[in-house]
Amino acid sequence: MAEYKFKLNRSGVRALLRSQEMKAMLKAKADAAAQACGDGYESGSYVMPTRAVARVSAATIEAKQDNLANNTFLKVLGVSAASAQSTAADRSGKKVQGYYRTTRSGKRIYVKPYQRRK
Repeated sequence: MAEYKFKLNRSGVRALLRSQEMKAMLKAKADAAAQACGDGYESGSYVMPTRAVARVSAATIEAKQDNLANNTFLKVLGVSAASAQSTAADRSGKKVQGYYRTTRSGKRIYVKPYQRRK
């Protein structure tokens, strides 16, 4: 079997992530999500130095309260609240290994192993 090497064209990927086509696609998805959320939600899109970005936000106080009470963003995007919090729940009760960390002054200290709280 022949050996295959794949080399990513970084400048091409960067151009693709910042392109107007990518911005338009993200804007369409954000608009659809804002429409599905209902009144008081707005969407926007812009291009950052590294990539195009789209956002959906609650613009009114009523929309913010609705999102807090009903998890509107999670429901519209198809993410359950349980799976959004599952990573934190999966880690509780497990033992953390000891590790070294560096303080602001540059000193390395050892953090002892400990048991996560449940």
